[in-house]
Amino acid sequence: MMITQKIKMHLDRAQANPKVFAVRGDSFTRQVEITLYENDGAWALPEGLEVTILYRKADGTEGAYDTLPDGTAGWSGEGNVLTVLLAPQMMTAAGPVLVQIRLSVGEAVLHSFGFYLLVSDVAADAGTSEDYFGWRKAFLPQITGAEEGQFIQIAEVDELGRVVKATAGGTVPGYVRTAAEALARKVSGRAGENSFSFAVLADAHCGYYSDLDMEALRQAAQAVQIVSRRCGLDFIVHGGDMALGAWYSNRESTFEQLEDYAELTAPAGADTPNIWCAGNHDDAPYQATADRLSQGEVFGQIGRRNAKSGAVFPTGCNYGYLDLESRKVRVIFLDTDDKRDWGTVQVGSGEDAPGYLNAHNIGGKQLAWLAGTALDFTKKEKPGEWAAVVVSHVALNVSGTVTDPVSGESHAHSTAHAATILDAYRTGRSGSITHGGVTVNYNFTALNARAEVYCAVHGHEHRYGEETVGGMISIGCPNVMNGRERESDDGTTYTKIPGTAEGTSFCVITVDRENSRIYADHYGAGYDREWEYVPAELYSYVNQIPTSTATDGSIFNEVGYAEDQYLSSSTGAASAKTGYYVTGFIPCAYKDVIRLANVTAVSGDNYCRFNFYDADKKHIVNGALSAPSILEQVYGEDGNLSQITVSNLNGVESATVAYLRFCCAYIGEESILTVNQEIV
Repeated sequence: MMITQKIKMHLDRAQANPKVFAVRGDSFTRQVEITLYENDGAWALPEGLEVTILYRKADGTEGAYDTLPDGTAGWSGEGNVLTVLLAPQMMTAAGPVLVQIRLSVGEAVLHSFGFYLLVSDVAADAGTSEDYFGWRKAFLPQITGAEEGQFIQIAEVDELGRVVKATAGGTVPGYVRTAAEALARKVSGRAGENSFSFAVLADAHCGYYSDLDMEALRQAAQAVQIVSRRCGLDFIVHGGDMALGAWYSNRESTFEQLEDYAELTAPAGADTPNIWCAGNHDDAPYQATADRLSQGEVFGQIGRRNAKSGAVFPTGCNYGYLDLESRKVRVIFLDTDDKRDWGTVQVGSGEDAPGYLNAHNIGGKQLAWLAGTALDFTKKEKPGEWAAVVVSHVALNVSGTVTDPVSGESHAHSTAHAATILDAYRTGRSGSITHGGVTVNYNFTALNARAEVYCAVHGHEHRYGEETVGGMISIGCPNVMNGRERESDDGTTYTKIPGTAEGTSFCVITVDRENSRIYADHYGAGYDREWEYVPAELYSYVNQIPTSTATDGSIFNEVGYAEDQYLSSSTGAASAKTGYYVTGFIPCAYKDVIRLANVTAVSGDNYCRFNFYDADKKHIVNGALSAPSILEQVYGEDGNLSQITVSNLNGVESATVAYLRFCCAYIGEESILTVNQEIV
């Protein structure tokens, strides 16, 4: 009678501690099958290997063994799989047991990273629901001044990891525990073999005048801790606007509020990976530069915390990704307040709402990282088995321009460019974006397998919202703070009620990959939501504009087209002309069918034309739209050209045609030109 639980462990890097489960009093009935990896490849067990299992129980008791009390070997191995039998002593008390494996060959010693054995209590001794899993029974005897039911905020341990001092972070109200337990059961009911769940805490705004004690955040953190321990959340997202960021906030108060937020939420995420997103209020945005946090300081308070969970991010940046290898899930977190290249801009100050505050932005370098790094799954063994979600403070639907009245400098700001790139990845398209002086070319047409990007999740709006961005559902999560609620998409404003479970609010998102469902279950004031996930259909065409070339073979104008130019009908060369656009050289041949979308090219416009060239890119002939006998033309319902066929060409030898260039009244990053491919 043996129960086997399977986990994966990487020996070359820290990871979120895997969890296995047992019940107090189990003996000689549980084993853990551990598959070992190095650099994402198998780590084979070497000859002459000796294995010792190390453990530390919740009460501080430690132990080590390689043989069970009855003389049975405590482990066995084959290939890169190590099977460990759990010793009875590990399951004599309810609570978490930290387990590590020591591997040795001769004098060489290698320790694994840890995993948790979570030992629940037996029904006869479980007591009330407040003693679920025996967590408080295991910890409270070592806590100075704490009483039954209190939430543990700060703990100190000795060199053996035993609790020697702790401070109670406030009693967990019964209504919080009851609501959190109900939510945990709901989330557990969503779970499947291939699902994952995460909590989203957004817009706590520590220091808000009606909640100076931050009770709303305290209770949200208490609830998340209960939910996470009961149903094993895969990660927790801190969705930004942790600080107040009011017009009277300053650098010093903002530092204090960010520190308060981290301290209050630390216990909730102690055993779970945490993702930290910067918000637009987290740098004291109303203030002049001298009294506002720099981007580097925001990273010091927020972005760097992602390293503790093993996230990958560019040095000093508040964006990156976290891979949960055992779950095959990638969490991409974006910085929607990315203004690193804006210098010391100050747009307004004091009580006047500054444009700076509302200029939500994902910079060009971050867009390039998103396209080239975050969406690169090619090093994964089976990219098509991976799932991804995108989290950020602001939704990926913003664009605009803001002008600094101090310097007079204008800045284009956008988060929507990120949605464009995500949509291109999901559908297998290519394209180009220029933003903030940085040009990002992306081409996802050749990927044979890609991860499924299930949803984007954000805060910022202080309400429950949903819309489609980048072809996927964008889920808006409510504000944790008590105050400043806005009308949600169901038409209701969910006002907080202090002293009840509705004194705060947050969401737990569950992605059920097997059944293609996404759930957003709420805690506190609000309502539950559910969506069907519809996989993106891959485009079967290649957009030729972003890869059209100059004479030397490089990408024409870096994006494949140029503004305020047109093509000479006699020479085929580009010349200046306001209000017209041209592409570079696009391969084609006689009788090819050229299809277009999202361009402005109307019949009779003498400057809307196709010019044709030979293999040396030498001009052959012009095919103007004002001469319909040259090209077989088809127009859409909007009056714009949608198709031509390379034919007639005024009697020019057809075999010499190798390239075309296109000129019309508008070409943009959303424009499409295909050769012999339907645009579907």
